[in-house]
Amino acid sequence: METQDILKHFFPEDLLTHFDLTDIREQAGKLVFCLDEKQQIPDDFPPGDYEAKSFTEGKSLNDFPLRGK
Repeated sequence: METQDILKHFFPEDLLTHFDLTDIREQAGKLVFCLDEKQQIPDDFPPGDYEAKSFTEGKSLNDFPLRGK
């Protein structure tokens, strides 16, 4: 089984389409998944020059229990 297949059980549908998993670590008895937004422009955006600024801070999301279980 591939890592991507396993992660689909933890994250909302299509999240990994827009984000890359960069790290998994245990912190205070919890699993912390670190994600970075992919630098890609959606197909439905009009043509033009776009620039990723990457200026927002990370966010913490709490989700329990496992998705759909």
